[in-house]
Amino acid sequence: MDQINQTLGEYIIENQSSFKYSSGKLSRLINSLRLAAKVVNYEVNKSGLI
Repeated sequence: MDQINQTLGEYIIENQSSFKYSSGKLSRLINSLRLAAKVVNYEVNKSGLI
């Protein structure tokens, strides 16, 4: 993947196998935070607070 346009989530998924004790919990946490940020962004834009 092009390193310039790579997201944090993509980077973690691609490099997770490099870490012996990786369980995927961090990837799931980051995905949850990303989704929550998108929902907040949508709601703020919908309400016209910006």
